[in-house]
Amino acid sequence: MKRRNEQRALAALQVIILVVAIGSLVFFLTKGKKGGNEEKEQASNTALIEAQGEGRGGEGKSAAASSSNAADGQGATAQNIIFDPNTADSATLVRVGFSPFQAGNILKYRRKGGQYHRPEDVKRVYGLTVGQWEHLAPLISIGKEYQYLSDNEDVYVNSYSRTHASGYKTDYPTSTASTSHPQGVGNDQMQNGTTRTEATREDGSPFRSNNRIQKLRSGEHIELGNADTTALQKIPGIGSYYAKRIAEYGQRLGGFASLSQLNDKELDFLPVGIEQYISLNSPHIKKMRINRMQVRELNHHPYISYPQAKQISERVRLYGPIQSWNDLLFLSEFTERDKERLEPYISFE
Repeated sequence: MKRRNEQRALAALQVIILVVAIGSLVFFLTKGKKGGNEEKEQASNTALIEAQGEGRGGEGKSAAASSSNAADGQGATAQNIIFDPNTADSATLVRVGFSPFQAGNILKYRRKGGQYHRPEDVKRVYGLTVGQWEHLAPLISIGKEYQYLSDNEDVYVNSYSRTHASGYKTDYPTSTASTSHPQGVGNDQMQNGTTRTEATREDGSPFRSNNRIQKLRSGEHIELGNADTTALQKIPGIGSYYAKRIAEYGQRLGGFASLSQLNDKELDFLPVGIEQYISLNSPHIKKMRINRMQVRELNHHPYISYPQAKQISERVRLYGPIQSWNDLLFLSEFTERDKERLEPYISFE
């Protein structure tokens, strides 16, 4: 009986040892396979960059040097090459200043169906530094097949037909001159020099499309203080999307107090030189009564950070209303630079 019990115990021990051995083997095999795949993928990406660089006449060395510097955040050898982030290969992305890691992420994003519709979309690349962006921004050229139609109003001058879901068929002329069309579509010249396109429904009744916005000429201006999105779209280089962004930023500010605010980082995507078409003779500023505002409301203003908003709220709660800029500058979060930017917008009432 005792011998039988010993045999059973020995058999159970053997089974336990076998299970542990099999489990350990499966674990190490799985881990090794995963690590091997990662190493293969990294080696494949490196080989791809080097091979593509060598295929361009020895530019692989330049790409490798650019990769090293970009990874260090220096970008000293980054080249001035116009590129489209939707179509550029990995070697080109590295040459213009992206690190190999960033180039790989861009390719992965594209493989999953991602697209870059505007240059500022590239800012979403993980790990992109300010120095990289300043170098890359002038080099980005988005292909028309990726651009939003709302950003390219000049597309409307091309001749094409489109059938709307409502049954309207519209033909857009190739020029502002009067043109005859088989469907009876023509132009009416308006008194202000712009044109409006006449179209026909399928039953033959007339239908007029929206007027195309006429851009400002050299020497012409709009008043920024009371400009809406329609007026802003008259500025060359500004479409409906940019106009909306400008208007929204002006609302957050409480109105533009200076043309220099068009250079704020929130509007750094705007084309260079648009200030020549803008004047600001009558600013309409909405003052903030900071003694009566909550943290969330204060922080909504572009020039007030969350720590500043919280400090204002705590100061008012503990010691009563802030009376002047001397009181505000006494707070640790505020500087003379803050006073310069916020002075048009703050009221101590």
